[in-house]
Amino acid sequence: MNKALLLLVGILLGGVVGWFTKPADATFQIGPLNIEIQNTETIDGQGDGLTSDQLRHIGLIAALGGLVGLGLGALIDRQRI
Repeated sequence: MNKALLLLVGILLGGVVGWFTKPADATFQIGPLNIEIQNTETIDGQGDGLTSDQLRHIGLIAALGGLVGLGLGALIDRQRI
């Protein structure tokens, strides 16, 4: 039970952290060149909302949070034995 609960909590907290840390744009520096990429195309084709890169970022952070929660749940269950 602890594993499932902490998995859910980890996914939710990861989603919140991912939402607040989503990138607005990307900047790459290669030697003297500065390349800035601003993606305004969204999943639904409109100009507002989340871009696919932002959704990918939020999903990745939420998945990592879920793994951390699942790991903590497994550690808690292991200590009960």
